[in-house]
Amino acid sequence: MRYSSFYRICYTNIHILTVRVDKETFWHIHDLIAGDPIFVLTGPKPQRPVKYRLAAFLCRIGTESGVKTSSIICITEGSAFGYIKRVVCALRNICDDHIGWPGPERRKFLREEMGADGFPGCIGMGDDFFIRLVDKSWAQGWTYWCCKKFYVFILQAICDHCGIFIGWELGWPGSVSDATVFQESDMWFNRAEYLTKISTFW
Repeated sequence: MRYSSFYRICYTNIHILTVRVDKETFWHIHDLIAGDPIFVLTGPKPQRPVKYRLAAFLCRIGTESGVKTSSIICITEGSAFGYIKRVVCALRNICDDHIGWPGPERRKFLREEMGADGFPGCIGMGDDFFIRLVDKSWAQGWTYWCCKKFYVFILQAICDHCGIFIGWELGWPGSVSDATVFQESDMWFNRAEYLTKISTFW
């Protein structure tokens, strides 16, 4: 076992139920973000290892409440929020190293691959998802009210033919339409290039 003190949360069944990923994925993500400067100790108080911060983040985004998250990691709810915030920052710092909009050569390859499957000119598949908020945001909270009658922010994800993420937009409030999220994104297309998506996207 890599970290014996972390055995309880890394035991296979408990781990998947708690943080929604398997052990190998957990440690892979851990190794990607562990060296981020945001986790470097700057004050006199000792900090808990990154593994606990990542576990808190995964538990929270896995639809557990803040109270449940803090009880699993054995910290206060306020500390759990701090853990989650730092992990989000660390993930955003590495996102461009792992998710990038394809250049001209890659888009040409994707057009050929998708064309062979009956979608000439297509370079990927996209969809939008609602990430539900526990409560209304204190700043312009009404803008997060979505068509499904609860508060959300929007995640737009785009994958290639192999299921690899090639683009994303995150953070738009729930009242914004899917088409607006797409139009305001930084993605760039040549003429005759397109994405496949459900009809409500347009």
